[in-house]
Amino acid sequence: VYLDNGQQEILIEEINDSKSGWRSRSEIKVSDFLTPNSNMYLKIVAADQGNVHIYEAGIDAFSVTDSQTTGISNQANKNTARIYPNPFNSIVQLESASGSFDAIEIFDLYGKKIWSMNMSSATRKSVDLDFLLPGLYLVHLKSKNISIAVNKIIKSDR
Repeated sequence: VYLDNGQQEILIEEINDSKSGWRSRSEIKVSDFLTPNSNMYLKIVAADQGNVHIYEAGIDAFSVTDSQTTGISNQANKNTARIYPNPFNSIVQLESASGSFDAIEIFDLYGKKIWSMNMSSATRKSVDLDFLLPGLYLVHLKSKNISIAVNKIIKSDR
């Protein structure tokens, strides 16, 4: 198992197990090995031992949970936006205190982008998010591909 930040690749775990079966869970803190950045990736290599030429690798319940789930820089975490009402049912008002924004992205708590919208530059926007399931989300406002704000929002179940 290798971890790479785009500048350096490091072997973080090596498993030489010829027995079939489940292994115990592994947890890896990225910052213990490399300085996290937006170019991170994990590489898993499986290979046979000797002349057997039969190998298999399985990964179950893989997740990434280091400090920034969505890869959004800390610069954006100044919460220079006001989002209301929060919790909301369908429509939210987005207002930026630090200038205009031209893109909105919504992520679930696993860091998966659920929805995005590009628009004309504005400091205020009303958005209908009725399609979201009840839960907690991250709203990311951007201006010319630069983060200007990240806020948590809660979609209520009415």
